[in-house]
Amino acid sequence: MNNQPMNQRGFTLTELLITVAIVGIMAAIALPQYIQTEAAKVSEATSQLNAIRLGEEQYKQDLAVYLECKDGASQPACWGTMNVDDPEQNTQRSFDYEVTPVVGGATPTFCAIATRRTGAQANKTVCLDNAGQYSGTHPNGPNPITATNLIPAGGCTGVGACKP
Repeated sequence: MNNQPMNQRGFTLTELLITVAIVGIMAAIALPQYIQTEAAKVSEATSQLNAIRLGEEQYKQDLAVYLECKDGASQPACWGTMNVDDPEQNTQRSFDYEVTPVVGGATPTFCAIATRRTGAQANKTVCLDNAGQYSGTHPNGPNPITATNLIPAGGCTGVGACKP
């Protein structure tokens, strides 16, 4: 004779295993897609940084100095001055951009910084100096990130002109 009440129900072990298997399959499909999306966003940053670098080099050839630019309404003509598309115009972009000339050395240099705007990698950076060397804290950046080139939000250290 069964002593359990008729209205008491639960999940069988088989039902639980099937549910766990389905969740595992869904995670196995979604995780690579997320990683690929992050890599594409970093690709956006490196592409824009390369365009900035070329624009800065052209500007320096013409006027013997590098130009300082930051995202925002305060400098809308800055990007156009160095013949670079204004990143502020792209509302779907994943990074904010700024270029900081480094003065006081033997030769003028600059550091271009792309800072991730939102998501799990918010405030992580990809940086490029005038020599074409990358650094940054974004884990999917162009070069492996090591303890010698970690970057606080808003700054670049560890390579060329981006050293403090």
